[in-house]
Amino acid sequence: MRVPAERYGDLFDSLPLGVVYQDGQGRITSANPAAQRILGLSLDQLQGRTSVDPRWRAIREDGSDFPGEEHPAMVALRSGEVRRGVLGVFNPESRRTTWISVNAVPQLDPSQEEVAGVFTTFEDITDRKLAEADLREAQGILQAAMDQSPAGIAVAEAPSGNLRYVNDAGLLIRGGTRESVVKGVGIDRYVASWQLLDLDGTPLAADAVPLARAIRYGEANSREFIIRRAPDDDRIVVARAAPVKDAGGKVTSAVVVFLDITESRRAEQAVTHSEAKYRGLFDSMMDGFVLVDMEGHILESNEAYRSMLGYSAEELKRKTYVELTPEPWHAFEARLIAEQVLPRDYSDIYEKEYRRKDGTVFPVELRTFLLKEAGVPVAMWAIVRDVTAIRALQVQLVQSQKLESIGRLAGGVAHDFNNMLGVILGHAELALAQDGAAQPLRDDLQEIQKAARRSADLTKQLLAFARKQTVSPVLLDLNATVASSLQLLRRMVGENVELRWKPADEPLPIMMDPSQVDQLLTNLCVNARDSIKDVGALTIEAGIVRLDEDYCRAHPEAAPGDYVRLVVSDTGCGMDRETMSHLFEPFFTTKARGQGTGLGLATIHGVVKQNGGFINVYSEPGAGTAFSIYLPRHRGRATSTDQEGTAAPPVRGHETILLVEDEPAILRVTKRMLEGQGYVVLAASTPGAAIQLAREHSGRIQLLLTDVVMPEMNGRTLAKNLLSISPDLKSLFMSGYTADVIAHQGVLAEGVNFVQKPFSALDLGTAVRKALDG
Repeated sequence: MRVPAERYGDLFDSLPLGVVYQDGQGRITSANPAAQRILGLSLDQLQGRTSVDPRWRAIREDGSDFPGEEHPAMVALRSGEVRRGVLGVFNPESRRTTWISVNAVPQLDPSQEEVAGVFTTFEDITDRKLAEADLREAQGILQAAMDQSPAGIAVAEAPSGNLRYVNDAGLLIRGGTRESVVKGVGIDRYVASWQLLDLDGTPLAADAVPLARAIRYGEANSREFIIRRAPDDDRIVVARAAPVKDAGGKVTSAVVVFLDITESRRAEQAVTHSEAKYRGLFDSMMDGFVLVDMEGHILESNEAYRSMLGYSAEELKRKTYVELTPEPWHAFEARLIAEQVLPRDYSDIYEKEYRRKDGTVFPVELRTFLLKEAGVPVAMWAIVRDVTAIRALQVQLVQSQKLESIGRLAGGVAHDFNNMLGVILGHAELALAQDGAAQPLRDDLQEIQKAARRSADLTKQLLAFARKQTVSPVLLDLNATVASSLQLLRRMVGENVELRWKPADEPLPIMMDPSQVDQLLTNLCVNARDSIKDVGALTIEAGIVRLDEDYCRAHPEAAPGDYVRLVVSDTGCGMDRETMSHLFEPFFTTKARGQGTGLGLATIHGVVKQNGGFINVYSEPGAGTAFSIYLPRHRGRATSTDQEGTAAPPVRGHETILLVEDEPAILRVTKRMLEGQGYVVLAASTPGAAIQLAREHSGRIQLLLTDVVMPEMNGRTLAKNLLSISPDLKSLFMSGYTADVIAHQGVLAEGVNFVQKPFSALDLGTAVRKALDG
């Protein structure tokens, strides 16, 4: 029975494979829905294209370009033969590469002499390619891990036992070259060639070797034995072997991991037989060392172990290690001793917790070893390491990553948000400047201004947290800067809080934007004030400290050197650990709704990090809080930050300004502000339009006022390009977020003129005159 012709169309449309048809010139004339979906292009976009169309890019599996004329469809069209292949298709519109498996079948004309066209079917194999890449990466990681492992690793095939691989550590333990070790000699000859001996010196039978047992019996097993590398060179190793089985449970190979424990065995013998020889090592170890009998009573401990727990040597001898361990760990450790220490004389490295004499619990990492006399277990000893600092560093890393992610989000939002605030502020200011506005309307406009300015302040705090606010550091004396702010700070904290200032006896030079110092002091003092319920005290103290390597090891965020330390402490309610774990997260606050944004401490964190410093916080519920801010000490003479008087209205001008802004609303309001101050304004919404305006303008252009972040090119690149047209052109940049185009990590490059969005007419006029007259 023949299929009706109209059903071919249904079949064409419903095929899960992509299908396209190209005519005799290679032009696509039809494509089914699957092809459109896989390529990410509509039928209209595909029709008329050929495989050599420059609008898309074909990629070989090795990553190089795939010439269009070598496309299977084009080869099939030329040769009249079926062609297959795998290639990637890069779609410049979606910026995505799709990998496809192609099958091109030429279609002959009725005369069967010429190729009339070609049907190409293809399957999306992108997921498979990605999976293959992941597999290759995983295999590479595994190979690197094996190659770099400090333990010896060997792989043997089954059932022959021929060694296929030995890593460098294994060769170092065994001795000899890889060629002499990795060869098809079989498991019995392998045992003989490696001269494997039992611990009593007798030759080890093949069936007793862990690798052989794994191959022959399919069991994971471990054992200690000796490798005799030379007549006077025996190495004691502990080896664990495991079989590798196929899906049917057949052993196909085996892996053995072995560790040279010669030195540790000698150390054990020294501990057991020579008290005098091990005592110096025992007492000088930085890690804790403890020796217990088989009932767990502590027999010996070194100073590091005693210091870790807070007990004296005599106090510990009246304890068992079980008494020092929190109850939830008892069953775990008992099982570990039964399953590891007693059967094989040692344990794997494991973690547990200890309880100090003061009751505090802390994490440790340890390994337990068994001591025997005449083959009978008599004691256990362990090396114990306090890993509190490591765990704290891991928590700090997670917190840092979380804050960094939020910071990137905050910086990205700031540009558009500040643009909108600029429009609101600009139009409100222009409306207020008009004569004849009714008083109720003026009141409404002023309220709009206030709300927009508060929003702008919030955005600045977000940028400070994200370390992306634009700053102009100067050399300051922190003593003088704090002293000049005391009057304002006293008014801020109120009469119920006593403000104490303890300056240093010497200058405290730091390189910092004065406005950022104000941010630190204001936010810390407001937080301190709010934590004091009735009456209390707030103390500001400053000085110079030198941080050594020991301090920096305990505080990974610090680097050795001289720092200016600013301490703000209060007698308020304090904080618990849970609150402190969220302290610098933006929008986290313990205040009631409407009484705080939660950005104050996030702002402080961003400001301090932007200036190369770090923060330590100490707080206990009911015992107040102390913030210690460490800023790098600068070598040089500090300047005063006092500023007298108020800002004067900007001087009107007559110069010609080329204004470039991609946001139409900002472009319009900024143009009106400048024209209101007497300037001639040439306005452009794109860098390309600005360059065209500059070429066509017959007169002189004195200043380029441009946004920093724009399509086509950024503001700094535009300024450089315009210099070829107007060599004496001066530039003034404006942005709500510099994106490191004109600033590095928010710090303005020297000599760059900048005005922060959103700005008022006064801010703009002042910045324009400074740029023109500078």
